[in-house]
Amino acid sequence: MADATDELWTRSLVTVYDGKIEDFTDFIGDLLSTIREKDSDTLNYSVFLDRARSEAIILEHYSDSTGWEIHTGNLSGLLPRFPELCKFAAIEVYGNPTPQARHALDAAFEGVGVSATYYPTLAAL
Repeated sequence: MADATDELWTRSLVTVYDGKIEDFTDFIGDLLSTIREKDSDTLNYSVFLDRARSEAIILEHYSDSTGWEIHTGNLSGLLPRFPELCKFAAIEVYGNPTPQARHALDAAFEGVGVSATYYPTLAAL
């Protein structure tokens, strides 16, 4: 089992395009189905929507960098749909990704037009 300091979290803020909320909702359903079926190292993947149904927060929690990389590989066919449905306003990464995972994170986030802000672990249980 991974140590708590190996765990990774991401928090993304997205703006859902006008007229795309139903498509976005269906897309999130597809993501969650794939994650449930294929990702054993994804500890949590949650999406929260504001009252106006125009902004969403996506919270992700992985056992470690390898879990995040496996997750991204499992979703590679779905991830290109994000830019059709929403715009990323911010991405935050919490934890200590390996250099390989950080490179992959930066490359993945470059594809959505925003750079990630990293917050290394100070303390964790």
